[in-house]
Amino acid sequence: MRPTQSDSTPHPIRRKMLLFYIAHYRSSDQTVKLLNLCLKGIRTQYLDSQIIVCETPSSVSAVGYELVDNLIWTQNPYPSSSCVGCFREFLNRNTDPDQKAIFLHDSMILKAPFQEDRLRHELGFLWSFDTYHTPSDLEHPQLKSRLFQWLSDWNLSTTDYVGCFGISLFGTRRAVQRLWDMLPFEELLCLEPRRQVMLDLERIVGAAAFATGLVAQDGNVALCGDIFQFPRSFQSWYAGESYEELLHFPYREACLKVWGGRFTHPPPSS
Repeated sequence: MRPTQSDSTPHPIRRKMLLFYIAHYRSSDQTVKLLNLCLKGIRTQYLDSQIIVCETPSSVSAVGYELVDNLIWTQNPYPSSSCVGCFREFLNRNTDPDQKAIFLHDSMILKAPFQEDRLRHELGFLWSFDTYHTPSDLEHPQLKSRLFQWLSDWNLSTTDYVGCFGISLFGTRRAVQRLWDMLPFEELLCLEPRRQVMLDLERIVGAAAFATGLVAQDGNVALCGDIFQFPRSFQSWYAGESYEELLHFPYREACLKVWGGRFTHPPPSS
């Protein structure tokens, strides 16, 4: 079983310390191992930060989790929604507008602390991408047309923003609330197919973030730069390495991304 009890009731969290929210779906032993590495990376680099795991319910047995201090487990309010459910949990649990959080997938592993100068902004991405991010690149016809309209409403051109890989970002509560108010996340999550919607949201969230004016305008919008600069990006490269071995992975940025760990996907919420 999981080493800590689930907590579905929001309660106060220590303020001002950087918080970490992790979107987790247990589809196999591999995903449990990756989450353990994700947790170890955070706890190694940020010793005292609170960690909140937002878990999508799974029929796979909850075994193999390692003990981690200062950890809260809670159910993702929007199953199979990646970091979107984490945003909602963050807004529910915190009232301080200056509280800052980082939103990760369970397949993202810290091997160094993030650069403080990049974290100083109110809002930013973990990774960005500046190709395949325009409305024409979206797969869902409804989202394609809506992004065209939103860009017009926000007075943005396709060269004014970049995509937010995995909808994984950092921000103050004020900034995340601004994003939440700009986009009808709950409505968008009702669209099918879910995988297509989540991919398109990477582009939509990216555009909305730039429309807020809160992201860096100096090219440092992402803590780890362009996802396409990651070695063997979008390939299944992980071969069971330990955390200590991953510290030597040939990548200069603070966080690693593992692909191929999700063997099955949960059904979207009804």
